[in-house]
Amino acid sequence: MVAMPMKNKTLCTMERAKYAVGIAYVSSLIVCIPVYLTFSIKFNDSKKSITTDDNSTLGVSNNETSRLNPVYFVFYSSLASAHNNLLSKANFWIYR
Repeated sequence: MVAMPMKNKTLCTMERAKYAVGIAYVSSLIVCIPVYLTFSIKFNDSKKSITTDDNSTLGVSNNETSRLNPVYFVFYSSLASAHNNLLSKANFWIYR
């Protein structure tokens, strides 16, 4: 501790360091929960098209490269689309 060098043995202990790491780990999980609930990932194996929540379709060409490289699409989840997109709007305003 630069500000209080005489108290470094009481302030900088292994127990306090473990608490700091634990709090950082748990708080980052809590902060990321809304982002996890907002989005969903759908896989397309290039043999079929994906239907989105607004009934539009996304297709992938059937050439050799699309079969070798899998294609994933990111959409709003059904939970984010419920209640007039409340979760997606809250997520936007909190994390903008």
